Amino acid sequence: MNHESMQDVYRRFKKHENLRKMLTYFQSKNYIDQKIYSSALDILSMYEDSRAEMTQFQKKLYDILILRADASSYEDFNVDNFQKEWRRLQKKNPNGQSSNPPERLSNSIGMEFVRIKSGEVMDKETQKKIKIPKDFYLQTTPVTVDQWKKFADGWHYKTAAEENAGAYVWEWHKNEWKQIQKKGIHWANPGFKQNGNHPVTCISFIDAKAFIDWLIHKEKKTYRLPNEAEWEYACRAGTPTPFCFGYSLKDRANFGPRERFSGLDDKNEIHRERTTPVKKFEPNDWGLYDMHGNVWEWCEDSGTVSGNRIIRGGSWLFDDKACKSAKRDEQEENQGNFNIGFRLAMEI
Repeated sequence: MNHESMQDVYRRFKKHENLRKMLTYFQSKNYIDQKIYSSALDILSMYEDSRAEMTQFQKKLYDILILRADASSYEDFNVDNFQKEWRRLQKKNPNGQSSNPPERLSNSIGMEFVRIKSGEVMDKETQKKIKIPKDFYLQTTPVTVDQWKKFADGWHYKTAAEENAGAYVWEWHKNEWKQIQKKGIHWANPGFKQNGNHPVTCISFIDAKAFIDWLIHKEKKTYRLPNEAEWEYACRAGTPTPFCFGYSLKDRANFGPRERFSGLDDKNEIHRERTTPVKKFEPNDWGLYDMHGNVWEWCEDSGTVSGNRIIRGGSWLFDDKACKSAKRDEQEENQGNFNIGFRLAMEI
């Protein structure tokens, strides 16, 4: 392999720094044979993307593939070397399974989770750095109506909105927008049409906690709400811009018109005036859907007022400014609203 080829490959994969993709590319160009390729993938599956745990052997491989070390040193990597390292790792992990948690997983009620790896990201607008010290899983979508229904039916659970005078809605009242409690509004009847694949709404923070207790009991895993640093870090997916898609949402999310609260509107935008099914819009680079818009999402953090909790993400009701990655708001923890839902995190 000549030096220019290494530079070309480096530029192609610099953003991802993914050894698996790099090896696949090398093999497709016949830079390495099938035996070395297969053995290398087996080795990388043990400690993929974990430089701290890499052996010197793996560090050298990383340097050659990612950092463009002297290509001639690649000749040191023959079948015997790969297989020797593979046998060593097999002794450490006799089941032949990756010591890393899986990148994705799902549970018995159809919730999908993606592994969010530790790291940090900078917000260009505020110059705030968000640092996440350890990996965790985050649900790829907000909790859906069908997923909530399994809990409500299984535990015969009634939300605060069902037991009291209904959930809260936003209405124009005495020349201003106000949250008003409305009788008969709850998760099964939020005041607009929905199906089982829409995000559940009208769920208070307390209701969300009850759902988590049920799921922990059912699955024997540590579920929780994300804290707001985790939420924003995952929403950004490595981007420093106002939205994970750049500087504008356009038609990449479900959000409301600016004229509702500010008197300004972009006539080119589409406003749906209700929730949309999860996964209707493209995900961010980490495979997370509806991080901007659709429904505000409860976070674990307390708000500035006692009894309040932080919500993130904006919703179908609010304009795109409320959907920015850094935007935060808060809501009383015992109040469900027809534009607030939640998604779960899970410990690794």
